[in-house]
Amino acid sequence: MMKINVWLRPLSTVLLLTALPFMFGCATGAQVDSMSVQPMSAKTNDKLRQSLALRSVEGGKETYALWTSQISNENFKKALSQSLRNSGLESNGADKARYTLNVTIKDVDQPWAGFDMTVQTVIGYVISDKMTNKIIFSEDVSASHTTHFSEAFYGAKRLRLANEGSAKQNITQLISTIQDLDPDRVATPNL
Repeated sequence: MMKINVWLRPLSTVLLLTALPFMFGCATGAQVDSMSVQPMSAKTNDKLRQSLALRSVEGGKETYALWTSQISNENFKKALSQSLRNSGLESNGADKARYTLNVTIKDVDQPWAGFDMTVQTVIGYVISDKMTNKIIFSEDVSASHTTHFSEAFYGAKRLRLANEGSAKQNITQLISTIQDLDPDRVATPNL
């Protein structure tokens, strides 16, 4: 009987540690297509139509499989670029753009655990005139999204879906805001 207990305890520990990733799921980063915004309406700001070039995205984090889902710079940049293109705002090449867009992911507030997971993103957007370096738009956009337990059983997947939803809401708010922007009437000083 003692020989069985000696082998059973380490064996059960190894089996439990092996099963943990399958029980809770490995973390994956926010996906480009799930953060991208489809064309919102036929309305496109004529003064900004095909005039934006996305220059940089910073502040994001890479996802490690055994940790939590994150929003990477690369995937957010691709999602934002795709969304700007879908909305008729992205230029057909950086050299043809009149304005540049620089982005900073300032905060991704995530829960550690929970049945319903809400993620809030705060992302800073700065649009500058390429010729004059005049800032025509500078704003921090805050957006949140909740993923419910019924949408995904695994916590790691719920967190990824909440990240993607929050990022998508953030991009949606940006595009909605700049659709009404008149770059000729902006009085923002250079920074």
